[in-house]
Amino acid sequence: MDIEKPLKKEEKDMSAIPKKVEIDRQSALNKISSKTHILDAQKGKIKLNPENPSHKDWYEDK
Repeated sequence: MDIEKPLKKEEKDMSAIPKKVEIDRQSALNKISSKTHILDAQKGKIKLNPENPSHKDWYEDK
């Protein structure tokens, strides 16, 4: 037989159902899109820039 223990104060205050949080998807998309680079070369390829640290390894001789 299971004996139920009395609830602690923290357990009484805790909600059993999580709160629904409204997400503004458009503002989240705009925030992400503002950080992305636009593909401006032919056929949707990235135009390499030697000044960009992310592209630097493409220009270095290995």
